[in-house]
Amino acid sequence: PQPVPIGEAEWRPFERIEQAVRGIKADTPVAKASKARLVFEASAAPTMVPKLMKVSDPEIEALAVEAGRNDPRLAYLIDQAPNWRKQGDKTLIFVARRESLELIKTALERRAHLRVALFHEDMPTRRRDVEVAQFSLPTGPSILLTTECGGEGRNFQMCRRLVLFDLPWQPGVVEQRIGRLDRIGRDRPTEIVYFRPPSGMGGAVVRLYEAMGLFEQSLGGIDRELRHIGREVERVAVDGPKVLETDIFEAVLKTAEAARTRVQEAAFHQLHRDPYRESMADGILGRVPQDLESLTKEVILAAAAAFGFEVEQQRGEDRWFIALGGEALVENLPGVPDESRFLGTFNREEAVTNESLDFFSSGHPLVEGVLEELQQGNRGRTACFVATGDEEVFGLLALFKREGEIEAVVVDAGGLIRPDLAEALTAPECDLKPADGRRWASLPGWADVIRRMAAALPDHDVPQALAAFRINPDDSKGGRHSDQ
Repeated sequence: PQPVPIGEAEWRPFERIEQAVRGIKADTPVAKASKARLVFEASAAPTMVPKLMKVSDPEIEALAVEAGRNDPRLAYLIDQAPNWRKQGDKTLIFVARRESLELIKTALERRAHLRVALFHEDMPTRRRDVEVAQFSLPTGPSILLTTECGGEGRNFQMCRRLVLFDLPWQPGVVEQRIGRLDRIGRDRPTEIVYFRPPSGMGGAVVRLYEAMGLFEQSLGGIDRELRHIGREVERVAVDGPKVLETDIFEAVLKTAEAARTRVQEAAFHQLHRDPYRESMADGILGRVPQDLESLTKEVILAAAAAFGFEVEQQRGEDRWFIALGGEALVENLPGVPDESRFLGTFNREEAVTNESLDFFSSGHPLVEGVLEELQQGNRGRTACFVATGDEEVFGLLALFKREGEIEAVVVDAGGLIRPDLAEALTAPECDLKPADGRRWASLPGWADVIRRMAAALPDHDVPQALAAFRINPDDSKGGRHSDQ
């Protein structure tokens, strides 16, 4: 890693706008989420702050202009990039926002006289392919500027250097950036350049990541356990003290260290207790559901639509465009930057054939983020649905997690535990259809009935999810699917 220290005088304009933004009052969850985004932009792309604010603020507008006028990170690139080109190096520069791409591209072309390639989510796939192909040529551009969409599905091993122009508040996103270069089979070291602000949220996050060893080693399978880091950083940015002490993230760091130790010890124990043998292959593969890809596709597409994401199938192909736009009903997804856009497939063979496509599977940030939201957010933990069956029943379905397994418990309106219904409703062939939960909740006596059924659930554990349901008797003419 090659940290680039930024002097206090150089960073002072960024510190001023950050302090101004952190002084904005935010009482509601939506307001706090918006404020956290503004605080991030204050150090990542300060000129964007006024554009994202709902109310004009002349003071913040002036501070944004001042910070954008003399960005020390941009000055560093203008000074160093010509030398990198003379050495024959290819350099990949990651930024969080597309607007930063245009700013950096213009500066490098006009002031450093360099050819610069671009790669971002608004470019057609064919244009992206052209940009990457030209960048790969020895005579092509020496620099490729990319947003997070370059963090998945592309191999940039030809690059000598990775520049992290800004640092996302999710360590998993930073690791995805580094992973574009630091791949198995690489025969030369990767030079990772990042900037070290002297103060503010930018400085605090850099110190946290350095203490975690994020720039030097992989998260090693603990990225899922570290998703709370982004939420803690946002909390400090919104509600933390005005002056951030050097140990502001000490508790978070201890959690990260404990998680890494736990994973390493478990891996060591497992490897030495029962090392892999070829005879184990069938058993291991047998644990992977044969319909895993189709199941992932069904869950992610349904959840993305329910979350208000833009979901569009590419005509005649098993390819999907999914974007977290302004109409999204969730504030953010863990590990997924705001307004991210993805073009990918749920088909492994197609993803292998076309490297420009993301492979939507376990480990992909969109898939992991959606599953995390389903597990932790209200939309994934409560539901109302209707089904058809042999009897008319209104009831409550609860899902418990016990010893790594999911157990379903059903209570009917009379307060009786119904194992038969639990088995029927969780069977793969059961056809469940969403109901209008708002209308159900407005019915007289709704709350009392739900409380009565909930009281009949086992009281030794807290359910992972709850769903109110109504089973309508099968109609001889084809069945009723009403949510009445």
